[in-house]
Amino acid sequence: IRDVLAASDQVVFNAFEKIACFTPTSLQRQQATLSTSRGGLGLRSSAAHASAAYFASVNACAEADGWDPRSSEDFDYVISDIRTLTDRPHWGLDGSFQEVSQHDISAAVDDRQFNLLLSASSKQDCARINSCASQGVAAAWLTAIPSPYLGTAFTAACFITALKMWLGAAVCSEGPCPRCGKLMDAGGYHALTCKRYHTWTRRHDSLRDIFYYFCQMGRLNPKREPLIPTEQRDHTTGAIRGTNTRSDILLLSTGSRPC
Repeated sequence: IRDVLAASDQVVFNAFEKIACFTPTSLQRQQATLSTSRGGLGLRSSAAHASAAYFASVNACAEADGWDPRSSEDFDYVISDIRTLTDRPHWGLDGSFQEVSQHDISAAVDDRQFNLLLSASSKQDCARINSCASQGVAAAWLTAIPSPYLGTAFTAACFITALKMWLGAAVCSEGPCPRCGKLMDAGGYHALTCKRYHTWTRRHDSLRDIFYYFCQMGRLNPKREPLIPTEQRDHTTGAIRGTNTRSDILLLSTGSRPC
């Protein structure tokens, strides 16, 4: 059955390649199989998680009907496979399998795959993968409902570019930056971080305006970049002086009452 599941995984990635318009490397494919909270695309491998699913099913039935799960077919093989996939050689040696869900085992499998991916990646790719992980916050665009009305719909070109940058694939050719003259990388990192012509400022202002728009929709009474009186300590003299701090967005209401 493992061969059948591997073939099923390949069908999924064949479809992904047609959607994304590129063939991922082995490391990019490994990242894609991780959950979105670990920087992946949620294209979990059926072959890698089959043992977790089988164990959870057998264990749940055994608890419900009152029989020993170790008497089920291939149970010892499944336990051994889970120990290998999770890098927990002593897991289940005490014979206690209560309150162990498929989610818990699959999470342990993903954790090991995540660590293996980091160990095989470059320093720059490790920074990208860790940034993509961030407990699912950075992956919100992958699970958001595409709505033109809410402004959450992608064009095909933007979606493909976002997928490539998420997995570290090439999005442009290497060459001198037309803005600053420095060498651009194929992954698009320089294109996102070039400081010429106020690139950072424009991106910052665009994100601020998007957040401001959603706060308006939520009737949170937002104010854009107001001056807020604050006190700051001079690290040289230790003196405290009054100053004005400019906030990106100030919410005058939390939805139910004024702040």
